[in-house]
Amino acid sequence: MERELDWLKGDMLGEDEMRRGAARSLGVPFVILSREDISPDALTLIPEPLSRAHTIVAYRAEDGTVEVALLDIADLEKIDFLKLKTKPRLTNRESVKLALLQYQKILKEKFAALSQRGVEAADSLLSHALQSNATHVHLEPAAAGMLVRYRIRGALVEAMRLPQEVGEKINAHFKSLAKLFPVSTAFQEGRFKVSPPAQAGHNDEPVSVQVRTVPGVRGEKLHLRLAREKQGQTGYTLESLGLHGGQLERLHEFLDKREGLLLACGPRGSGKTTTLYTLLDLLNSPHLSIATIENSIEFHLPLAAQTRVRPEIGLTIDAGLRALLRTDHDVVMVGDVNSRDTVALMQAAAKRGVFMLGATEDSSLVEGADCVINGRLVKKLCQHCKAAYTLLRDELEMFETGAGPDASVGANFGKVLAALKEEDAVSQEKQWKDLQFYKPAGCEKCDNGYKGYVGLQEVIVAGESGLNVIEEGLFKAAQGLTSVEEAAKVAQE
Repeated sequence: MERELDWLKGDMLGEDEMRRGAARSLGVPFVILSREDISPDALTLIPEPLSRAHTIVAYRAEDGTVEVALLDIADLEKIDFLKLKTKPRLTNRESVKLALLQYQKILKEKFAALSQRGVEAADSLLSHALQSNATHVHLEPAAAGMLVRYRIRGALVEAMRLPQEVGEKINAHFKSLAKLFPVSTAFQEGRFKVSPPAQAGHNDEPVSVQVRTVPGVRGEKLHLRLAREKQGQTGYTLESLGLHGGQLERLHEFLDKREGLLLACGPRGSGKTTTLYTLLDLLNSPHLSIATIENSIEFHLPLAAQTRVRPEIGLTIDAGLRALLRTDHDVVMVGDVNSRDTVALMQAAAKRGVFMLGATEDSSLVEGADCVINGRLVKKLCQHCKAAYTLLRDELEMFETGAGPDASVGANFGKVLAALKEEDAVSQEKQWKDLQFYKPAGCEKCDNGYKGYVGLQEVIVAGESGLNVIEEGLFKAAQGLTSVEEAAKVAQE
């Protein structure tokens, strides 16, 4: 009934009238940007991809305060990391569209002015991408000009379109920095390092830029991956990744022995690489010789010899692994295990005393491992607005054995409850029906009730494990760290 009333209200009043009413109730002005002087300098204080993605634009700046026009006050949270002192104003979609068109014009003029100076244009683009909090940059030839897209918080968004000659000069400069051939019909890969200016918002943290070229019918596409190196070397512990209780103890015991084969398993984006680097951080010491063979070196580790595969010259994962195993290393990590031949090589090395670690997306390859970390990432509930409720019986059916695509996988609710009691997460007298779970609610501090991610890990050592990943999801849902809906996604894989 409430949704019907909302629809009727919106249909009768119109979107603008509803936002004017919201502005009055919130005590903030409602602005029409076609009647305002939009400052080009103010516009660029919020990176254009973020302005478009969150329908929020800065249009005036005075005395260190920025006036921003947006459709929803809650969207201010999306630009918190920019550290701007803002005055919010509600507006309508036409106003935002007008401001974004003006923003695109400013960007085109800016890069056109730099068209004769490829170095400055490329540096400016890279600084803009970092300021936009982008993790990847795609530069690809389009029907007219060069399309530039950024990946921001997982989503690929269009950043700008540049004249073809500007895009070609930017590409040429990036390839020069990465020491790639200026003209090639083959795939190429290289890297370079930059120290972004302080105004890019990252306090001069070194940024490793990985450059990949992809030949195509319209010309060469460039893909840049921006990795802030500080992220991979500090701040992560096994506990911060989500490991706890018996599984944490089991993993520490295995690491202390420093022998055998360990494989981190899970789909793409499940945290395998972060897990392996965290393990290497724990093992890294002057007393051990550590080496890695990786498709892409995500982070540079002190005291470790890291090798990137180069199939074009015959340096494949297996060839690199064989070469590493002929040298004197105590620990070897393989970044991408994708064949039984690679597993066989790692098993043979482990039998000779080399501690082997690897990551794989293929769960069928973990059968010969001494330790398996089966991981997933789920959204973390906002701790400011989560709403408590009691789980209904029909909500549990999807977690039961035989309910998912794999009939052998399910959740043992008694096992989850026992683990909660063992770790003092709930009182000893609690029954399953008494447990409290939480739903996303949504507030000004989060994104629709969620903020960040939390890991679910199943640790299997010598065939013995604690909670599986589905049970881990319920365990963390009962702790209020994630929702039952997020845990259900893992159960339905």
